[in-house]
Amino acid sequence: MFTRQDFKSLILTFSIALALSSCGWHLRGTQTTIPAELQKVRLVTDQKDKQLQLALKRAFQSAGATIIENSDSPAYKLTITATSSDRRGVSTTSRGKTAEYSLTSWITFTVADPLNQEVLSGVTVNQKKTYYFDQTSVTSAFDEEKILLEEMQHDLIQKIIRRYRAIKNQ
Repeated sequence: MFTRQDFKSLILTFSIALALSSCGWHLRGTQTTIPAELQKVRLVTDQKDKQLQLALKRAFQSAGATIIENSDSPAYKLTITATSSDRRGVSTTSRGKTAEYSLTSWITFTVADPLNQEVLSGVTVNQKKTYYFDQTSVTSAFDEEKILLEEMQHDLIQKIIRRYRAIKNQ
């Protein structure tokens, strides 16, 4: 059976959940559906970076977008104009070896509407992470860096989608 205290806790929990949902609050990343008027999109990327191109395509499709391959069809055009990653040492050991690295990645993009008018121009999204570099386990440190770079790319793509979705409100 429920005690009086359990009942109060249950009522409080439901009240908070109801208040949060009624004000429109939601976890970041859970509301990634692209509005209907923005759902047709053509992605233009550097052909050298197939991994980014595929990840962008999958992310937009999972957000409800239709990827248009034909340049003759009217669609918003998202162009990746620059990508870059950087790794810098941020701390050293007492022996002068690098102990921590900071990874920074950024993507610059533009968005043009179906009439080829730029609605977002030269927008840069960036992501930064720091990790400990273990000198005794170099292989695992490099694996950790690879995983962090993949996570950063995913986060950058989510930022691009959020900026793309915001076009509707401009």
